[in-house]
Amino acid sequence: MKKASLLLVVIALAATVFAQEAVTAAVLAQKVQKDTQVATQGTDTCQSTFSSGNGVSYMQFCTTQNGNISTFQSPSQNQLYHGAEGYGLCDATNGNVGYYDWGIYGDSENWQDATITQPNGPNTFPLTITRTSSDGTWTLKQVFTRNTTIPSLKITMTLKNNSGVTRQVYLERFADIDADGTSGSNRFDADQFGAWGHLDHGLMMRATTDVAISGGGIVAAGSMDPCHPTFKIIPYTGDGAVMYEWPFTAGKAIAPQASRTAIFEYRAF
Repeated sequence: MKKASLLLVVIALAATVFAQEAVTAAVLAQKVQKDTQVATQGTDTCQSTFSSGNGVSYMQFCTTQNGNISTFQSPSQNQLYHGAEGYGLCDATNGNVGYYDWGIYGDSENWQDATITQPNGPNTFPLTITRTSSDGTWTLKQVFTRNTTIPSLKITMTLKNNSGVTRQVYLERFADIDADGTSGSNRFDADQFGAWGHLDHGLMMRATTDVAISGGGIVAAGSMDPCHPTFKIIPYTGDGAVMYEWPFTAGKAIAPQASRTAIFEYRAF
């Protein structure tokens, strides 16, 4: 009888352990599923891909978990060097501190993981990607939409100053354009409203807000300090990249707990 009772106790304990392990596995599975919406730094992996149109109006692009554009194809070839697109900040109030994520060209390692708000799941709109600097000073929210007629990708960037002092900051967007899938002989130019590179086809970065104080330029393809970008003489032919800069300085400086919004689009042509 004692042996039988002991056997029953062992069986009961084993069942309890298995049940606990099953619960733990379920919790871990839920956590892993949730964590797929949290970014790892420096990725060029597509989190969502969007396609529309056909023929000359065809457009396909993908976004990463960090809020970069990894590919942009229109009409038949990729116009962007894979993963080479991103954003940067230069905080001129705090000793020219740079914050950036240039996609495959690296990041400044002073960002927290991004948070994705996408109620209908990957590959759907609405899509918002939010990222805060690791020192807590800045939060950059990006809202992605598209126009299937032009075709174009619109990105609304809202930069919030989380600190207790007014800050002067430069907000930048960067893209290494490889028009028609090539890099050596691209023709680049820029003006107050944007910057672009092309061969038979190409890609334009076109701003729609604060163009009176902002401007586009051509820079080298690769990583750079957002506080010291080196602009090329335009027009430029070769392997280059485009950059647009919004200087939120002087009367445009960002007050404590306030935000500034910059809107631009990538338009195929």
